[in-house]
Amino acid sequence: MRILVTGADGLIGSRTARALRARGHQVIRGVRRPGPGDVAIDFERDLEPEAWQQRLEGIEVVVNAVGVARGKAMALIHERAPCALFEACARAGVRKIVQLSALGADEQAETQFQLSKRSADDLLVSLPLQKIVIMPSLVIGRGGASTDLFAALASLPLIALPAGGQVRPIAVDDLVQGIVTLVEAEDAPTRVAAVGPVAMDVGELIALLAGWLRVPPPRILRSPALLTSLIAGLGDHFGNAPVTTEMLRMLRRGNTAPLEPWVTACGVAPRPLEQALEPSSPADLCYARLYFIRPLLRWSIAFIWLATALICAFFYPATESYALLSQCHVPAWLAPWALYGACALDAFFGLAMLLRWHQRPMLLMQVGLIALYSGAILWCLPDSLLHPFGPMTKNVPLIGAILALWAVEGR
Repeated sequence: MRILVTGADGLIGSRTARALRARGHQVIRGVRRPGPGDVAIDFERDLEPEAWQQRLEGIEVVVNAVGVARGKAMALIHERAPCALFEACARAGVRKIVQLSALGADEQAETQFQLSKRSADDLLVSLPLQKIVIMPSLVIGRGGASTDLFAALASLPLIALPAGGQVRPIAVDDLVQGIVTLVEAEDAPTRVAAVGPVAMDVGELIALLAGWLRVPPPRILRSPALLTSLIAGLGDHFGNAPVTTEMLRMLRRGNTAPLEPWVTACGVAPRPLEQALEPSSPADLCYARLYFIRPLLRWSIAFIWLATALICAFFYPATESYALLSQCHVPAWLAPWALYGACALDAFFGLAMLLRWHQRPMLLMQVGLIALYSGAILWCLPDSLLHPFGPMTKNVPLIGAILALWAVEGR
């Protein structure tokens, strides 16, 4: 079959595309940054059925694996774009659609994540074609956002967790095996929950992942409900915060369903996570330990740039700054421009770090600027190297921190 897999660069979509190709299907990958043979898609912009018509020519089956855990564009990505895609499929004569939804996207849905998924699911179910809505519980696999978070928590010696319901996590490879089976099946349920064989609370899942990482499980303290709510409220205002109000509400509700319908639909029982997870490597433990250090490193570097800009512009005596610039052979008429221009540049770098704006190029530019500053100052003010507070020697570990962040940040 000729199959379009949207979200084919994500945790589930990428594995689904490979598994379908291994079964002999012709798979077209729908991704935001297409390579040869891929199709460019953008679920924040492809919001009308007409945007999908040309991409669906000759397509027999569509697997929609696009999803985000948070963000202002969630309604577009989970609802408007999928609805446009599904309507276009009905018009184009696509035979079957497999929609990756989420467990909890049902009549009791209350979070934006669940409600937006449910809206697209309901529209799909109403269309006159074969359709399967798969509602996974927590999906665990290397590279998944949830797995990264829980593995990071598992790598800590002590964590505080709120009270919550149970989950039935399913290994990503077992989920993908079920997706492939349902793509090829002639008869399948309209909606089915995809769950793992063991129900557990989050603390038990974290302990399991600690064993996977080969580290002692963390000591778990129960976080008071009020404190947890306050932390989640703060997390709502930060794009990559590990805890938000929506996540807390879903955690309290739990994420379970009976296993039997999934086994009946797919014909294969999912494995316990201990058996299904690939063996961890030292790189997995290193990545888990960096999970919380990366934002701390980014905020620390941003703080240095912003603090330097504010201190130089508003608090440090301008006359003394001009005296230092004079020793660096900066003409008096140019000194204000040099001083406040440097402050503006420092502030720009600090804000760019906080906003993660072109972060990797910005980090290299910061290294270049620090090296330029340091070289000029050491040439003109060599005594600064011997200052007891080390204003120049501290640039060495700062450059190291910036390069470390550059190394671990995404493309």
